[in-house]
Amino acid sequence: MEVCPLGVDPEVFRPRRAAPGASFAFSSVGRPGSRAKGQAILLAAMAILAGRDAAFMPILVGDGPDRQRLEREVDRLDIARNVTFHGSVNQDRVLELLATADAFVLPSFAKGFPSA
Repeated sequence: MEVCPLGVDPEVFRPRRAAPGASFAFSSVGRPGSRAKGQAILLAAMAILAGRDAAFMPILVGDGPDRQRLEREVDRLDIARNVTFHGSVNQDRVLELLATADAFVLPSFAKGFPSA
């Protein structure tokens, strides 16, 4: 048996700190494969932030069968100027993108054993 503890290594994952007045950057990594992932709820939250003129910069990493639906939702919510889809990237690129974020967001309705 091998134990794989879940956790965040603070030596690897060090969030940046947004300067006052700068955009708050958050990242979400996950395969848009089902509505259970909760990514549509994340987009709805972004629309609320945009409506409040909040400065934010979401970084969405991952690709899957729901990506086109999520892109249409971004257009419907009129938040395309705030959202960047990076698609499927390798682990080194994920680490680079996470390093540019102030926070990591993992929306989900069914994540009993998260591995993102």
